[in-house]
Amino acid sequence: MRNVNSNREVQRIISANALLSLLSPAEQDQLAVTARLQHFAKGETFYEEYKAATDVWVLVSGQVKLVKFSDRGHALALELMIPPEIFGAIFFTNYPFYPCTAIALQDAVALKFRVAEFHLFLEKNVRLQKATLAYTCMRLCHGQNMRGLAMEDVATRIGYVLIYLHGKFGEHIPHSRATLAELAGTTVETAIRVTRSLDGQGIIATKRGGITVLSLERLHEFAYKTRHR
Repeated sequence: MRNVNSNREVQRIISANALLSLLSPAEQDQLAVTARLQHFAKGETFYEEYKAATDVWVLVSGQVKLVKFSDRGHALALELMIPPEIFGAIFFTNYPFYPCTAIALQDAVALKFRVAEFHLFLEKNVRLQKATLAYTCMRLCHGQNMRGLAMEDVATRIGYVLIYLHGKFGEHIPHSRATLAELAGTTVETAIRVTRSLDGQGIIATKRGGITVLSLERLHEFAYKTRHR
């Protein structure tokens, strides 16, 4: 990881982010003074689970995976962060620890700032409060869905993950079935088997390093029918 200071670039990132753009011009200038651009190599850690939650990141380039580790060191991928998403300590008061670990899935650049400063802006900016609440609720719903899926069969989990990735990237998902397996909590071999079936049905098309969703409606039907059969 290395820090890069470029005030003009920092200001551009702040004004372009959906949440931070709700700050007043003066607040954006104030944040730009303390925020820092950081470069992470593939595999580097942004923050670790159970460490003090002190910072927020806005992803500028690259991708980041949020991971939970078991006591035996097994990793469960929870989410993928892509630009220009914001992650980290969005709002913590009574539980000021990161709930997971954030790892660069590829070389990445992110804007880092202190959560304490973000709290000051939240106290007096109602629009920012509402937008932060909406964003937090969306992330909470995803977390609840992922927890519920742990009880479903593997085909349902893979169907849901494909729908989730479609929401991130659109119809062309730039990830292999290894990522799909990691997010679904299964093996690569099983992910290959299920996606081959979906490919054969004309719901998706697979190729090396990527997946194309041909029919989102049929993918939803597959996940629903699999879950309720």
